[in-house]
Parts: sequence; C-alpha cells; structure tokens
Amino acid sequence: MKILNFYASVGGNTERVAQRIGPVAADLGHEVETIAFKQGTEVDFLAYDFVFIGSGVYGGLPQGDLLAYLRSCMKSYKKAGHIKPGCPRISKTVVTYCTYSGNYTGDAEAITTNRVLYTLFDRLGFYQAASWQVIGAYLPENMQQMNVNGRLGDIRNRPNENDLKEIEEKVKGILKPHE
Repeated sequence: MKILNFYASVGGNTERVAQRIGPVAADLGHEVETIAFKQGTEVDFLAYDFVFIGSGVYGGLPQGDLLAYLRSCMKSYKKAGHIKPGCPRISKTVVTYCTYSGNYTGDAEAITTNRVLYTLFDRLGFYQAASWQVIGAYLPENMQQMNVNGRLGDIRNRPNENDLKEIEEKVKGILKPHE
C-alpha cells in the first residue's frame, strides 16, 4: 500500500511522532513517503492509499501555513471535481494526529485540531481510521512554566519514549489489516 506520512512541526514534537510512524509502516511492507511540510510543498493526497497527517496545536488549530495549504488544496480539489456533494467515500484512509500541551483547555485543543485536519480528507471521501492526540511539552526556554502549570499537569519531556512506543503500536494496529 502506498502511504503518505505528512506533517508540520515547528518545535520538533510532531516530527518525533512522524519519525516513528514512517519506519513502522515500512517495516510492515508498505511503500512510505515521509514529507515534512514547509511553504512551497505540493502534495497530491489522492495519489496515496493511506495518509497520516500531523501538526502541532496552535490556538486550537493546526500550524498556520499547513492550515492555509489544506484550504488551498480543498479549493483545487473542488475545482477539479474531486469534492462532490454528499462526499461519497472512496477507497482511501486517513489518520490525523497532533501534538499539544493542553495548558489552557486540555484535550479540547487537540480534538479541535484533529477535526480541522480531517476536513479536507472527509470532503475527498477518505475514511478516518483514527485521530490521535499526543502530549508534547513546550520547548522554548521562556515557556517552560507552561509545562507544569497547565490542565494536563507536568508534561515536561513529552512526548517521551512511552508516548512514542504507543504511537508505534497504534500504527501496527491500524495497518495490520492492510498487510
């Protein structure tokens, strides 16, 4: 199966998750392309059977440039006739994931972000196999207090090895039926 592992990472937390997804999928025998989004990136999501898409959470939304890119893709796919009324399902699957600190509203920040990430894929007709929220610490020195004063308690050094191993197991579980 042809898999896209597509992500936007500013501080590195989402990249750490993405770096665990790609090798696990490849070890299961899938053809995997991992792309770190940056301005100017062009991807045809419909060229893949399965997409993992991830972002950090910024104000309850995906990373700004990624969000703008997904909106642009939506317009292009609609113009090309790929987005149809009723959004009929096609034989493609997506997993959305995000890294978040949840210091203000906890898990709600992540749930909203994953829902926004799924919007394009839902309109294209992809099935959503999962939506993962991964706790990630603030990395900038001037924001370290946020790692211990938020709704999720002490999130220093997250995602940690246990978080990343959990992602590996989730990837295996999601992709096992596709071997």
